Amino acid sequence: LAGGGTLFASGSYVAADLWAEGTPEEGRAFAREVLHCALDTWRAAERGRVRVVTAHKDFSRGEYRFNDEYRPDRYIVESPDALKPVGAEAFAVMRYDDNGRTAGVACDAGGRTFVMGFPFESLPDSVQRDRLMRDVLRFLFSDK
Repeated sequence: LAGGGTLFASGSYVAADLWAEGTPEEGRAFAREVLHCALDTWRAAERGRVRVVTAHKDFSRGEYRFNDEYRPDRYIVESPDALKPVGAEAFAVMRYDDNGRTAGVACDAGGRTFVMGFPFESLPDSVQRDRLMRDVLRFLFSDK
């Protein structure tokens, strides 16, 4: 990132683990300084629906659904993280439908980052996965 690279991170507890009791401050510093996000809250949503809220040119408007129910063939997201953008260049990309908390944060400071508070692979719909990955890659690699 320091040399202008890019980073895409998603997952269960992507921020919550860094704010867990007993976690060294270096983890939280990494989230704030490198990922450009902080934990707002864990267990941020129950319905598994997010909406794109940014007007940034690289992100398509629309809704995404991640798996929030027990099924033998799908990974369940039991506790998605709500994130807070950190830094002047960081901004919310998606919000949870349940409560409007931030589900995805992007940053255009130096190297570009995109962080989601739930796992990318939990999107069961291939069309939604393709659209989101296309948008993320366009953001990470497009000219400013």
